Amino acid sequence: MPSCLLRSQGYAYDGLASDVWSLGVILYALIARQLPFDNDHIPTLLDLIKRGTYEWSRDIGQTARDLISRMITIDPRKRIKVRPAMVAKSLRD
Repeated sequence: MPSCLLRSQGYAYDGLASDVWSLGVILYALIARQLPFDNDHIPTLLDLIKRGTYEWSRDIGQTARDLISRMITIDPRKRIKVRPAMVAKSLRD
């Protein structure tokens, strides 16, 4: 989740964790050709992001889903770290 939304929920800023989240959103978008969080109504969009609510595109295989779900985990303390994300199986296949 972006750092601006995390601070409002009491989390300290962690640049690497925020970057991993952003890269997870980008990876989802590259594979699915759509964003995981999307709504024309900004308050609704922010609510989807804060809750981590998204639907999987059929274009995203299970291995990529495993990685992406670990990248866009709401709690930055539970989010996959940079190095394990870089060597994840879905990025090697």
